[in-house]
Amino acid sequence: HFNLFRCSRTQSRHRVLWNALLPQQRELVMKKLRGMSNTDIAAAEGVTEAAVRNRLKKVQERFKIFK
Repeated sequence: HFNLFRCSRTQSRHRVLWNALLPQQRELVMKKLRGMSNTDIAAAEGVTEAAVRNRLKKVQERFKIFK
């Protein structure tokens, strides 16, 4: 089982970041961590690759808030 919170030292910070994401954003991150390409995700979700890129950009922006 993949453990997103491997590093115990930063476990609390990672949980805060993870919990700040919307459920759809968490699923998108998990798909990327599983190695899916933007094209694969777009095809699976019936959206354009541009839509996937935009959603990933929003996730990145949300994580920057916590830096």
